[in-house]
Amino acid sequence: MMWSHYADSHRGLCLEFDGYFKFFARALEVNYPETDVRPQINPYRDSRDQMVDKAVLTKASHWKYEEEWRILEHVNGPGVYRYPPEALTGIILGAQIPPQAVAKVLGWIEERGHSIKLYRASPNPTKLSLIVDEVSISQFKA
Repeated sequence: MMWSHYADSHRGLCLEFDGYFKFFARALEVNYPETDVRPQINPYRDSRDQMVDKAVLTKASHWKYEEEWRILEHVNGPGVYRYPPEALTGIILGAQIPPQAVAKVLGWIEERGHSIKLYRASPNPTKLSLIVDEVSISQFKA
């Protein structure tokens, strides 16, 4: 389900990280309350952190399967933030990822100086789920 929501209908990819890197120590777990009542934010009673938690770290219970964690950056504002390259441990290719995107991913992996595992997601023929298998880079080279 997450692939269809966040990875352009299985045409994208998913990055796998080593969560023990210091970079991820500030990751916060998203809350999925049993009741889908919107959290009440009271600027007179709630601290700034409580208001942020309620606004940014709360999702409806039907999203619980995502088991989402988020890293919030207040200091530098919105934008793209770099992670430590050595924290990247794997890349999962979506079931419908285009060949030109695969070529880019293979180029990224070859540019890196450390080992990155490569996986391919494919539809499970008997269940409404995906199978993620480790694959070799050589499988994609002609």
